[in-house]
Formats: sequence, C-alpha cells, structure tokens
Amino acid sequence: MEHTNQQEHYGPPLMDVVISALGALVIGGLVWAGGYGTVAALNYAGEAFGIYPPASGLINSAIQFGYVAVPILAGLAATWISYRFLLKLD
Repeated sequence: MEHTNQQEHYGPPLMDVVISALGALVIGGLVWAGGYGTVAALNYAGEAFGIYPPASGLINSAIQFGYVAVPILAGLAATWISYRFLLKLD
C-alpha cells in the first residue's frame, strides 16, 4: 500500500490568484482615478462658473462625502468585479 503526503489542491493556482489580484488593483485604481478626476473637474467648473452649493451645512457635508466616497466605492467595485472576471479567464 502506497502512502503519499500530498495534499489536494482546491481552487486556482496561487500565481493565477496573484496575477488576477494585481490586474484587478490596476483596473480599480484606474476607475478610482477617473472618478477622482471627474470630481475635481466638477469642483473646478463650479468655481469657474460661480456655482456654489447651498448654505446648508448638512447638504454640504453630504456633497463632500459623496465626492470622497463615490470614487472609492467605484474603484472597490471595479476591483472586485474585474478580479472575479480575471479568475474565470483561466
């Protein structure tokens, strides 16, 4: 009777996971940069044309939170979706 100490490997190989993760990080970073650039362009256009948010502190806080959160969430979502897609390309 033969005995081996090999463990069964489940899932994709480690190198595929690493390459997919790096690709997903690049795609997520590009989406975040695009969102950040869009927000910066909106801020610049608002200042150039004299469009200012209302005087309400709550609304201003919500707008600033959206300017920060939306690009980050878009980058994270793109990272996750592209990671899942790149793993399926095997």
